[in-house]
Amino acid sequence: MPEAARELTALKHELTRMIIGNHPAFNRLADRFLTIEDLMQIRNRMIGSGRIGGKAAGMLVARKVLLQESHERDFRSILEEHDSFYIGSDVFFLHSW
Repeated sequence: MPEAARELTALKHELTRMIIGNHPAFNRLADRFLTIEDLMQIRNRMIGSGRIGGKAAGMLVARKVLLQESHERDFRSILEEHDSFYIGSDVFFLHSW
């Protein structure tokens, strides 16, 4: 693998951990199915900073799995456009008394 591709992969993994967290089994799925573009779209729809919640992360990865791996059914025709926003975990830490 060329050096540039290795660096891009490393940056993608770091961005995944910054946004989603560090859960090895889940990160393997996120690394496989989420692209850098997906991660940047998530970041652009975040309020505050930190990590998004586990339910939101699970929803995003599950959606990508359905779109990429469903060979028997085309889910593109029934899934609605993604329009969620995410509150970063640091918002809660900054405003705790």
